[in-house]
Order: sequence, then C-alpha cells, then structure tokens
Amino acid sequence: MNIWTALIVCGALVIGGVVVTGWANGLGNVNEHTALNDIWLTTRTKIALFTDARVMGREINVESTQGLVMIRGNVSSDETKKTAENITKGIDGVKSVQNDLQVVRLFSREVIKDKPGVITLPDPPCQERSN
Repeated sequence: MNIWTALIVCGALVIGGVVVTGWANGLGNVNEHTALNDIWLTTRTKIALFTDARVMGREINVESTQGLVMIRGNVSSDETKKTAENITKGIDGVKSVQNDLQVVRLFSREVIKDKPGVITLPDPPCQERSN
C-alpha cells in the first residue's frame, strides 16, 4: 500500500467517524441503533473493498439496510465479483449480501502508429453518374 492509499484510507476513516458522530448526536428515534449500524457497515465495507488489491473497489457502490449490504458497480472478472462478495460477508455485523456487481471485461485496443502531424482522410465514397 503506497502513501496516497494510506492517506485516503485515513481520510475515509476520519470522515466516517464524523458522519457516525453526527448521526449519533442527531438521531433521537427508536431506529438509532440500526441507523448507526448501517452507516458503520457501509463505511467498513467501502474501506475493505477499496484497500483490497484483488478488488480495487473504486467502482463499487455500497449501501446497507438493517444488516443487508448491497454492492453494485463494475468489476473486471467473475473472480473479482466473488472476492468482493466474500470480503463483504466477512465484515462483522453483515447479515446478508446482495451482490449486484456487473462483470465488464476489459478490452484491448490496437495501437496504431502513424506519423505525427499527418492527418489522413478516408477516401470519398464512389458516386454513380446518372445520364
């Protein structure tokens, strides 16, 4: 893990702590415990997916409701999709996981080497003459 990843993770933890503290102070209803748990589960899941090199969870959205964690977004393979689900299941407090990740295969592009500064135009289409 490089320094920037460590700083981002620390920043996410600080922001998560502020959010959890704000919710703890702002909620005054019966569902306070559940709301705090859901926020905490979402934060922990996002951090776990973001910091795992196998998943690279930058394109994964996480939501949680009463212990059900929903993961959505794009991943590069079926293996990555399963790994993300297993990481999420391994987080303390997760009751179930709804895995809505889409596998989007990376495609390879052919590199075209051309002369710099030269623009080539396609040949114009042939037009038939009618007499």
